[in-house]
Amino acid sequence: MSTEELNKTIDTIKKLFALGQSPNESEASLAIAKAHQLLVKYNLDIASIQTEETNIISEEFSKTSRQAPWKTILLQNIVEVNFCGIYKSVQYSTKGSIRQAKVYTTKIVGKKHNIVAAVAMAEYLFEAIDRLADEIKGTGQGRSFVASYKSGVADNLSSRLYAMIKRDKAEGSESKELVVSSKADIDNFFKTLDLKTKKVKQSVSDSEAYGHGRQDGDRIRLNQQLRGETQSATLAINQ
Repeated sequence: MSTEELNKTIDTIKKLFALGQSPNESEASLAIAKAHQLLVKYNLDIASIQTEETNIISEEFSKTSRQAPWKTILLQNIVEVNFCGIYKSVQYSTKGSIRQAKVYTTKIVGKKHNIVAAVAMAEYLFEAIDRLADEIKGTGQGRSFVASYKSGVADNLSSRLYAMIKRDKAEGSESKELVVSSKADIDNFFKTLDLKTKKVKQSVSDSEAYGHGRQDGDRIRLNQQLRGETQSATLAINQ
């Protein structure tokens, strides 16, 4: 597939994620589903071709001194549904010769087109959560309520993304072999790094706000829905 064809595919996926913000429930759900189907088809089309675009690479997604656990957990599910992996590298900011605060750089690992799709989905979902949270802030709720609310929305989305991942892994699915091969490629990439794992689990200070967020998460449309328990994740960290 040429660079021009790759760019057209990625542009189409981005446009479908934009349609996922439509107030029309049916249109939004179909757009997200179509984006994922297109990504699966593209991966299957190039599976037998070894080119630069099929190499496993890592790209920086964010750099921050702090990141809410719900963002890390949701991002884990986002990258997996897009056939990617994720890890964080830890460094210290310095002022002169004095070591200051820790800085965490989050990197997504995978094939270039899958990383682009993962970033597009992450930006769409993070922005959607922020929009819902802004509505809550407008009612006069405090910081603790809003933080728990965001965790609820994110857990709703993580559960539904996990359902998509399970569907892709299911026997008889055309994407099962793709899921297995992508994971093997990413695991091999991780072996080249000095990584340690760390359990990421969030705590919720306001259960009412969390429950409200779980309900409102259904306002963000995906093509699968599955309610589950509070999510956790294991994150690879490069120190």
